[in-house]
Amino acid sequence: MKFVCVIPAYKPDFELISLAKKLIERDLLCVVVNDGSGKEYDSIFSQLPAQVILLAHAENKGKGQAIRTALAYISESLTDVFGIITADADGQHSIEAILEAKEQLIKYPNALILGSRRFDNKTVPLRSRLGNFITRNIFALANRKYVYDTQTGLRAFSTSRINDFLQIKGNRYEFEMNMLIQAARNGMDIREFYIQTIYLDHNRSSHFNPFKDSIKIITCIAKYSLSSFLCFLLDIGLFSLLAHYTIALGQTQSIIISEVIARCISSTLNFFLNKTFVFSGNESTGKAFIKYAILVIFTLCADALLVLLMVELNINKTLAKIIAGTILFCVNYLVQSRVVFKTRKEE
Repeated sequence: MKFVCVIPAYKPDFELISLAKKLIERDLLCVVVNDGSGKEYDSIFSQLPAQVILLAHAENKGKGQAIRTALAYISESLTDVFGIITADADGQHSIEAILEAKEQLIKYPNALILGSRRFDNKTVPLRSRLGNFITRNIFALANRKYVYDTQTGLRAFSTSRINDFLQIKGNRYEFEMNMLIQAARNGMDIREFYIQTIYLDHNRSSHFNPFKDSIKIITCIAKYSLSSFLCFLLDIGLFSLLAHYTIALGQTQSIIISEVIARCISSTLNFFLNKTFVFSGNESTGKAFIKYAILVIFTLCADALLVLLMVELNINKTLAKIIAGTILFCVNYLVQSRVVFKTRKEE
């Protein structure tokens, strides 16, 4: 059973050489990606053991793209590998932690394994504690899945997941958050084991910016909410406008006509926003649209029924529309993330 350790490296120090030697000694394949570090770092990469597979970007493209480059290479050239472990180049991940990730993957081959650091120690740099506090709580709220260390670079997964993860958007640190989002959304088991927290020189070698990169990570989680909220506002506006001008047809007819027209327009916009900017599934547009259309019909009927029931209870039409829309917002998120835009498994 073969395993390969992927190490994205941008302006590394000599810790990379030490880690690569230890991996080779433990019979692990090692793929290092020089992510446009520059000529001044060639001396470090040239000292890597001969057994290391060295890939390179001509210019810096980000950690996410470096991992994708390695995954694409493994998919094409290392077809007999069972598992993949990603580790950082700055010495934060000990050889013992990497080997434990390997053992965890053997035990749970269908899971995404995370080597999670503890952040309750005062020796942990403030920027690391702050970044993880923000992202893990927002991730838990958005995905109903608690992950203690959302930013850990030590991960392990089966090569059967390569095609799924190659579709993930994001070239830099947001790639790792998107990986967690996709795993949670597709029902993939996420398992954590605790590792020793190592910070060399107070973590100065890390290229993670706690504010800039946390904003990127938070943004990718917020996209669905923003897309849905904008279309929700459009739906309410169109419904109120149409209901005003069709009131002469009678209350029931007015609500149904206004609901149908407003929902068709807002839903079409919502589909293309979600397909293009929110979800990373690789389902074809045609198949996704058919599933989305079925969801829209269900939502339309449920929305109209809820509005009619609340109007009968003497609740204002617009308020009733807002209440129904809020309930169905949550239902739509679950169905879209797990069914409509779910990543299509390759044969």
